[in-house]
Amino acid sequence: MELQVNGIQYGRFTTASAVISLDSIARGFSFTAVSTAGLPLPFKGGEPCRVIVDGSPVLDGFIEVVNVDYDAGGHSITIEGRSKSGDLVDSSLEGKEINPPISLKKIIEDVITEIGLDIAVIDNTGIEDFNEAEDKLGPAVGENAFKFIERLARKRQVLLTSNGDSDVVITRSDPTEIDVNLQNIVQSNNNNIISGSVSYDRTQRFRDYLVKSQQNTSSLVFGGNADLSDVVDQGGSALDDEVRTGRQLVMKAEKASSNDQATERAIWEANIRRTRSQVYSATVNEYRTKSGELWSENKLVPITDEFADINARMLINSIEFKFGTTEGRQTVLGFVDKDAYKVEISEPETVDNVGNNLFGSAG
Repeated sequence: MELQVNGIQYGRFTTASAVISLDSIARGFSFTAVSTAGLPLPFKGGEPCRVIVDGSPVLDGFIEVVNVDYDAGGHSITIEGRSKSGDLVDSSLEGKEINPPISLKKIIEDVITEIGLDIAVIDNTGIEDFNEAEDKLGPAVGENAFKFIERLARKRQVLLTSNGDSDVVITRSDPTEIDVNLQNIVQSNNNNIISGSVSYDRTQRFRDYLVKSQQNTSSLVFGGNADLSDVVDQGGSALDDEVRTGRQLVMKAEKASSNDQATERAIWEANIRRTRSQVYSATVNEYRTKSGELWSENKLVPITDEFADINARMLINSIEFKFGTTEGRQTVLGFVDKDAYKVEISEPETVDNVGNNLFGSAG
C-alpha cells in the first residue's frame, strides 16, 4: 500500500489501512511510519493525496490529520485522511430553494457546486425524478449537506457511496457473484479465512414500522384538486415477523410522501435494521481475489464458516485493506445478508444458514 502526495509516491509504512463501505459516501485511510534519521516531517495536513493498493488507486482525497510522537531515538508519524467526498459530510448549505421536477443526480450536483467540490455524480439506478405533486424539496439554512442528500436518497431507497476517484455514486444493491469461496471448516486444509467475527444484536429491530407523512397539498390545490381530505395524514407500514410483538417504531418521512412511498420507506427501514443486526467479517490474505481482481464492495460471496454457523451467499458491504510489518497484506471483508438493501422482506432461501445454531452441536 502506498500514499501518493503531490505526485510523489511514499511507501515503506509500518502499518497502513484503507476503508471502503457501501454505507459511507467517504473512504478513509491511515498510515504509520517510523523514522530514526531525524528527518523533518514531509506533511502538515491538507495536502491532496491518492491511496494506491497493489498498484490500483482506491481513494482520491486529502490528508486531514497528522500526529507525530518522538524521542531521542526516533519518531513515529501517523497520517489520516478521507476521500474528497468527505467534504460533503462536513459542509452545510445556505438553504436555497429547489424546484421540482428534478432528479436526485441534479440535486446532488447542485449541492456539490454550492460547496465548490471538484467531483462528479454517477447515477447507476435510473430512478424517477422528484415531482411537485409529492415532494417538498430544499435544505434548511445551515443543514448538513450529506444529511440533506441522504434523506432524499432514502426516499427513493437508493444508496450514496463513492468510487476510487471520489465521485458520488447513486446505486442500488444489484450484486454479482464473484468466483471466490470463503471457508473456515474444522480440520480442513483448504481454509482461506484467517480469522472472523460474528455478532447478533436485535436491540434496534422492531416488529411494526410505521411511516407518517403529509402530501404536498399546495401543489394539488394549484393543480385543480381542492379536496384535501385524502392527502393529509399519509402513511405506510411494514412488518418484521421475526421480532416479538410489542416493539413498534413510528417515523416521520424525511419529505412529503405518498402512501406507496411511505410503505416502501417502512420496508426499507425494516430491511436495513434487520441486516445491521447480523454482522459478519472475515480476514483473508492479499488484496485480490484468485481471479486477480481487487476486492470490491457490492459483490456476493459463498461462505462456509462452521464456527460462525454460516453457510450462505453474503453481500460484501465493507472492505479494509491492511498492511502490517508482522501480518503482511490482508483484507478484512464485512458481510451482510444478500438482500440487505432491497425494498422487500423475503424469507431466506433454504440453502442459506446464518447463525441458526451458533452454539449448537455439530451435525
